[in-house]
Amino acid sequence: MLMSRLLWAGCAVLGMALLVSCGGGDATGIIYLVGQSDQNVAGYQMNLRTGVIHTFNDALQSIGNPVATGVGPNVLVLNPSQTLAFVSNSGSNSISTFAVNHDNSLASGTQTKLNAPATNPAAMTMDPAGKFLFVADLGVPGDPNCGSKGTDPAACHAGISVFAVNSGALAEVKGSPFPLLTKQQTTSFGAPVVPAGVAVANSGNFLYATDQGNDIVLGFSFDGTTGVLTALPSTITPSLWPVIVGSSPSGVFSPKIGNFLYVSNLVTNNIFEFKIESDGSLTTVVGSPITAGVGPTVMFSDPNAKYLLVVGTQSNQILGYRLNQVTGALTALNPAFVSTGATPVAATIRNNNIVNGDYWIVVSDYQANAVSTIQFINSTGAMTVLPQIVGPVAPFGIGSK
Repeated sequence: MLMSRLLWAGCAVLGMALLVSCGGGDATGIIYLVGQSDQNVAGYQMNLRTGVIHTFNDALQSIGNPVATGVGPNVLVLNPSQTLAFVSNSGSNSISTFAVNHDNSLASGTQTKLNAPATNPAAMTMDPAGKFLFVADLGVPGDPNCGSKGTDPAACHAGISVFAVNSGALAEVKGSPFPLLTKQQTTSFGAPVVPAGVAVANSGNFLYATDQGNDIVLGFSFDGTTGVLTALPSTITPSLWPVIVGSSPSGVFSPKIGNFLYVSNLVTNNIFEFKIESDGSLTTVVGSPITAGVGPTVMFSDPNAKYLLVVGTQSNQILGYRLNQVTGALTALNPAFVSTGATPVAATIRNNNIVNGDYWIVVSDYQANAVSTIQFINSTGAMTVLPQIVGPVAPFGIGSK
């Protein structure tokens, strides 16, 4: 049961950590991929003209040797300058930090332990400036004192650890980990918190987290200097905090253009659409929610936020929507999806190195032990699947450079 929760939790947040590189130079890109079974991470060359990832004997061939992560690696995040890679390790309660070498291989990493009571990191993201790493964890919801009068929610509920990133070294900020639910909120939301995704708003210092245990979205502001989190004004009324969404919210995502937030719901198979107001509160977009296949989790967009893309983990699909940058409304593409391998859990998008060109989407197919590559046409949103490539056993976190 815990492993199942970690699977969905880990994949939900990966849509929030996707990086897109839009530079010039040669026609070679880099894909970074975590192997959950062998507990390694490595970089792989990708031909940006054809979308083909370098292989040997029909299996992925890494740049240099794969490097070890901690136990139970799940989420991978690259910093904005793409000089550092971070991997959360659910089994060892730690974050691995790797420097990106000149040849785009990864140097052997260091591990930073989460401070108690944080355990089982499940979701991770960075602010756009790359100053802070935010890590949501499952906490210890089985504590028999959970919900007792006067109990500190951090002792029984999940929380968010915040780390300042200083030239690759992680320093936990004062007060971290921060409880996801306040004492006031636990009187109305008594189920153990199960964070599945975290996202930083495109503008303003706001952080949002989904809670699958109580079917809500929680909001925080963070200090741009210290990284300290403060829960947004909380009362149990609509439009304030927490915000009730669909059943088992998994992914949460704020595109790089506009002030919008999207929440995918694993059980109700839909996406809630919100506008982020100047104080961080959420206003529902007209027409929300919209249908989203079966088991939607990860969400991400192209760099210009013309489209929103969704990983259908239970339907083995990538779904596409056109994003109205004025209203935030989503409209399904036609055709609305393409198929991936079994149980896609993470994805990244990379431009094809042509100005105003198209994109490649690369997907971790967890149960297929493979990687799917999809050509994405910028002008129409059309998607075409390339032949699948054998990957590491249980591929999970993924990023691109």
